[in-house]
Amino acid sequence: MHNASKAGTIMVKPKLPKGQLEPRPTTPSLETDTELSSNTLPKMSETLTTHSTQIEKVLQAVLDTRTSLEGKIDTLVAEVNILRTEHRKLADRVTTAETTLETAQPDIEEIKLRLQQQESEIQRLHKRADEAEGRSRRNNVRFLGFPEKIEQPNAESFLVHWLKETS
Repeated sequence: MHNASKAGTIMVKPKLPKGQLEPRPTTPSLETDTELSSNTLPKMSETLTTHSTQIEKVLQAVLDTRTSLEGKIDTLVAEVNILRTEHRKLADRVTTAETTLETAQPDIEEIKLRLQQQESEIQRLHKRADEAEGRSRRNNVRFLGFPEKIEQPNAESFLVHWLKETS
């Protein structure tokens, strides 16, 4: 049978012969108590003080870490809130842009159609201008061999007079 003593060691009791009872433990005497107290109480007190100091240091470190973490968490929460606000603003801007685009889409299609029509009209007018210029040049009569500006002040009267003289 095993028993733990007050000093923390394990004592082994020998097996008793059959029928023999275990002797009753004796109570420590006053001398033994005093001896125990004088040796172990100061050691226990010192150990308790040391452990108490270490526990206080650990608790202070935990509190400091907690305070630091709370500050960092507060900073992160503030930054997340700022990001949420910016996200909402961007989402609103995107929604506004999409709405504007959807509203403008029919107008854009109409403008594209009108632009195509105007480009066709411009091409048609260029062709007509080229034809008119060509006809104008074909119907022009050029007289060669005359000095410049001899027809002044009236080209028609000069030509009539010149034709009469030469014929």
